[in-house]
Amino acid sequence: AVQTALRRLVLARNALDRLPDWARGGGLAGLAELDVSRNRLTVLDRLETLPALGVLGAAHNQVSTLLIRRDVTALHTLDLAHNRLTHVQPL
Repeated sequence: AVQTALRRLVLARNALDRLPDWARGGGLAGLAELDVSRNRLTVLDRLETLPALGVLGAAHNQVSTLLIRRDVTALHTLDLAHNRLTHVQPL
């Protein structure tokens, strides 16, 4: 995988229905902030592939399921306003 020094990535307002594979494939290990707000996402998963992620903005999507593993320890800010959450995996 290609490694990058990218720290902040804004993918807001792109009609995404899932996170792109390249955004979850380990090449963005240093990514600290990800904004995927105002898309069509239904599930947020595989966040463990972004170990430095501290801020995740995912407001105004269609997220009904949130899967966060216990080893996602850097995450300190999570915005899920205006979604359809029905299940949050217990930590």
